[in-house]
Amino acid sequence: MSALEEIKEKIDLKIDEDQLTATLFLVNEEQAENISIEEINLLIEEYNLLYGIIDMHSSGWQQKLIDNYQFVIAQGKKPENGKHGSLIVKQSTENELSEEEKTNFRDVTKIPMVEANDLLAQLIPPPTDGEPGIDIFNQPIKQKKGKPFKCRAGKNVTFNEKDQTYIASTNGQLSIGDHILNVFPLYEIPGDLSLKTGNIDFNGSVTIRGNIPTGFKVIAKGDVIVYGIVEASYIDAGGNIFISEGVAGMDKAIIKAGTKY
Repeated sequence: MSALEEIKEKIDLKIDEDQLTATLFLVNEEQAENISIEEINLLIEEYNLLYGIIDMHSSGWQQKLIDNYQFVIAQGKKPENGKHGSLIVKQSTENELSEEEKTNFRDVTKIPMVEANDLLAQLIPPPTDGEPGIDIFNQPIKQKKGKPFKCRAGKNVTFNEKDQTYIASTNGQLSIGDHILNVFPLYEIPGDLSLKTGNIDFNGSVTIRGNIPTGFKVIAKGDVIVYGIVEASYIDAGGNIFISEGVAGMDKAIIKAGTKY
């Protein structure tokens, strides 16, 4: 029997599948106090361990072997994966009014609005490459590089390559979709105003496909188009007002066009 075979009758090494850890363990527990550094060094050479080997003179390895019947003899360095880029939104997308913002029970929601030249969002930070690792055989372990955040400038949005920023090119509603930023200058209600939609206050134009019932308000910096009837409600537009089915406001409707905002 060779010297190495005799050593393996007492101790041996277990290598983890990822090759980042080598553990020395007792084959014969009765031999815990009879293991030498020289024998361990022969095993290290046999398994060709080259990186992350513990300092045998200061590790207390023998006591660990007596107490636990094993100890980690070599530890590699895990790769550090790169960090992904992200999108930081600079504007509020909140669409619910706080109690302080409500003036009556018809104030239900608010439209996330921005003005022309407003900073909408910024790509922060740029992705990083990370650092490769090293296994216990001194071989590099490839890391995963960070990926850039994919987002494109949609309607009425421009992208500044230098600052990695998205800028609104007009007033309107900020919309953040699936990796796309849009600013819509037209806000559209598909039917009647109701307690679900609430009053409308918008910095662009408003189209209402139905009616404006009594008691509701529509304020817009642009045009207001109503395809139904306007009852005893309030409309104030910075542009023109078009009402398809007329006004039935019982002399209580207030309609103002061309307001300077």
